Amino acid sequence: MKLRLKGEYLKYIDLLVKNLETLASAFGSKITKKSYRLSPREIEICNMIRNGMTSKEISAILYISLQTVEKHRTGIRSKLGISNTNHNLFSYLQDFL
Repeated sequence: MKLRLKGEYLKYIDLLVKNLETLASAFGSKITKKSYRLSPREIEICNMIRNGMTSKEISAILYISLQTVEKHRTGIRSKLGISNTNHNLFSYLQDFL
């Protein structure tokens, strides 16, 4: 919507948005389960990690320090029960469904 596209391009953007919502909904409903107790910010960071963003990229986009992102990643790993395992957070989130 921010691009303010018109005509045929707008149809493609709408289709892309619908496809993204469909793909994200299953992940979103699973990651937001109350048993995980993830904060809204942690869920946001999970989505970014799952989409292949680095901690440095996340910190730049969210205007937070790299150390804050790393603290969130540690908290996420703990809440998902993978803090004392060899699971890579990116890989774990990719296979989460």
